[in-house]
Amino acid sequence: MAVPPLFLANWLDSLHIDIKDELVSALTPIWILGIGALMGLVLCGLIWALMFGLSRIPGLGNLAANKQASRIVSAVLAVLIFVGTLVWWFQPSANAAAPISVFDGILLLGGLAVASWVIAIGAVTLVSARAANETWETVTEGVLAPFGVVVVVMAVVGVLGTVFVRKPSEMVESLSRWPAMVSEGTATHSFEIAAPSLDLNASLEQEVPTNFRRDEVRQLTFEANQHLKVSTAPFNKPGATSITIDLTPGEPTVWRRDGSGVTPFAERNVSKFYVKNMGTGPAKLTVSRFSTIANPEIKAAPIVAICVVGIFLLYLLQRTAMPKLTAVTLATAKTDFAQPVYGLVMAIGVFALLIFVIVPMNSFGNDIKGLKNAGFSLIAVLGLFTAIWSASTSLAEEIDGKTALTVLSKPVSRLDFILGKFSGIAWSTLFMCTVLGLVLLLGVAYKPVYDEREGADYTLTWQLCFHEMASTVPGLVLVYLQVVVMTAISVAISTRLPFIPNLLICFTIWALGHLTPQLAQSQVVAEQLPPIIFFSKLIATVFPVLDHFDVQASVAGGRIVPLVYLGWCFVYAAIYSTIAMLLALTLFEDRDLA
Repeated sequence: MAVPPLFLANWLDSLHIDIKDELVSALTPIWILGIGALMGLVLCGLIWALMFGLSRIPGLGNLAANKQASRIVSAVLAVLIFVGTLVWWFQPSANAAAPISVFDGILLLGGLAVASWVIAIGAVTLVSARAANETWETVTEGVLAPFGVVVVVMAVVGVLGTVFVRKPSEMVESLSRWPAMVSEGTATHSFEIAAPSLDLNASLEQEVPTNFRRDEVRQLTFEANQHLKVSTAPFNKPGATSITIDLTPGEPTVWRRDGSGVTPFAERNVSKFYVKNMGTGPAKLTVSRFSTIANPEIKAAPIVAICVVGIFLLYLLQRTAMPKLTAVTLATAKTDFAQPVYGLVMAIGVFALLIFVIVPMNSFGNDIKGLKNAGFSLIAVLGLFTAIWSASTSLAEEIDGKTALTVLSKPVSRLDFILGKFSGIAWSTLFMCTVLGLVLLLGVAYKPVYDEREGADYTLTWQLCFHEMASTVPGLVLVYLQVVVMTAISVAISTRLPFIPNLLICFTIWALGHLTPQLAQSQVVAEQLPPIIFFSKLIATVFPVLDHFDVQASVAGGRIVPLVYLGWCFVYAAIYSTIAMLLALTLFEDRDLA
């Protein structure tokens, strides 16, 4: 991807409207989300165009209908994707990540295998003529319609927000240079430094060639076998911010860029260092450089785009591959969206999250952490209530009202009926968690601005607002995984019990799922009340350990939840949800619907 032309960069920057710096700090992270949504819409259009074109090729358009041929093609394609990803991953220039443990490696390989299989099946399914022809209908009705409205609104925010962001061309340029940084981000060079001249009038200064950009370098490591001095500017003409590093033989010296944005380099494109050999003979200087794009925060835009495309393709794949199940899913989700209770719960959540921004958290200067924890708890409770209410109204009441018997009289199996109900509730709760999550992200991005007005000791920058917002996303993912697990349990209970017992049982399981792990690990309880430990471990074995999905410790410590941890939580949620759905099918299989 090339760097944007100068005239385009100047045109983007010329659109800027001057507003207060504090508002720019809060709006820039939101603008990045909007740009990601815009990219997602463009990618969805391109993917549909590719699907439509491939579906018109003889043989490909009807490949999904031929079960045996589609399985063979899917298997071959999955192997190619798996092997190709592994080859790319183990290239030294492509991945400079730290080593991972054996268990994390197993999770990575297993997840890659499953992802390769799903992508292969999805590719074979989505290139069918049926999928291409039904895309518009899929987007405009049912599940994807409300998601589409949210994405379009975010994309509009991204377009209009360009006038408030300072130097958006630098953001675009950073995004365009991201692929180059994969191979150029880490480099090590060695140089031979001549011995000092015997001529006392000769200059000791020597020039060492290099090539990097000052706004992209993050760390420089210098090491020499002789006593050297390295400067970022000529020794006789030091710059205002230049630095001189005194190297001790055999001891590496590291320079790291701080968060102030001030660098010791005068030129944007750094082409040389200045070295003085203070030893008695020739020296060897080794310089290691780590660079990344000037504005790494812009990486969030492609991630948002991938999420938008993922939701679009996931539902389209479900509709094409499982039409009967999707019919139940669509009816369940549309019923949820149309209910006043659903809108009321969402309105309460939006109002409360906005109020949390201005409510003092009494957290001794850590109101942002208090806002995050309060937001996570609120979204989890509202999502759980919505899942229980939806399961009861769409399953328990349909069974009691004989509506389920009418549905099952059609060519819809009990398996499709139960899984369709679960899928529909999962989609409707996903939409609620998405909307409430976006409101929480907006509140977290604005919270540093509000706290600074109230006298908090912040060095307010848009990077700080973005960091606080980005660190909230893993917590939202874990909240939704927790809701999915409880949705599966609620569906299982709804096959036999109505709303009130379902509500009481689910909230009891939810409370025990958070409480029992702490009791089981408590040393005081273990010494004084051993039976409590036994029952706590028993409950923790039977009921879901929802404490895995809590991020209060990470929020309190200011740490971002690792991606590997999210992967293990996803596996745990998938396994427990599968067990709960097997229980639901068992309870529903012998239920007399007449």
